[in-house]
Amino acid sequence: SNIEEKKEAITLNNTYAVSESRSMTNNKIKKPEAQIALEIIAYGKLSSPTLTKKEVRQGDPAYGKDSYNYKTVDKADQERAAGNGANFLAEAVEAFNRGDYRSAASKFDMVLSSDPNNEKANMYGGVAHLKNNNSVRAEDLLEKVTAATYSSHAEWYLSAAYLQNGKTKKAEKTLKKLDQSSVYKDKAVEMLDQLQ
Repeated sequence: SNIEEKKEAITLNNTYAVSESRSMTNNKIKKPEAQIALEIIAYGKLSSPTLTKKEVRQGDPAYGKDSYNYKTVDKADQERAAGNGANFLAEAVEAFNRGDYRSAASKFDMVLSSDPNNEKANMYGGVAHLKNNNSVRAEDLLEKVTAATYSSHAEWYLSAAYLQNGKTKKAEKTLKKLDQSSVYKDKAVEMLDQLQ
């Protein structure tokens, strides 16, 4: 009858609710990897870039393709601009420090076109690309960072790039390195726990 069907439905709903609450108390709720990646990016402790006296020197030649504005600056253009004080590294650092990550990423890419091993450009360019939702390019740049000055920061942001690129195992491996001893130690443990 209708009354018995309603009682059965209530019993089933209550049973489901009890089993659901048990599973939520026994098992932690897993966050989506994209959300964890955003937390990693937001938590980053990388200080704003500064320039050395050598880097402040104007007119260091840099040429290549600007990744976001799709302009190509050839060597002759850059050498002509050098007399006008063009310095892509200085411009990139300035853009990064004011939060213009699109422009910063483009300028860091210009620096890397002629100096692919520039640690500062790889590190901050990688973060700029990550903050500009270009995790593939960010991963490429951050994997090149080898300087001890940036290593824990590079690994921290690299773990976010890996997560955004669907490479969860690589992200976990990178975070495990950080939970040993770094400024990210406690947060790395927390992020690992959320991933597992």
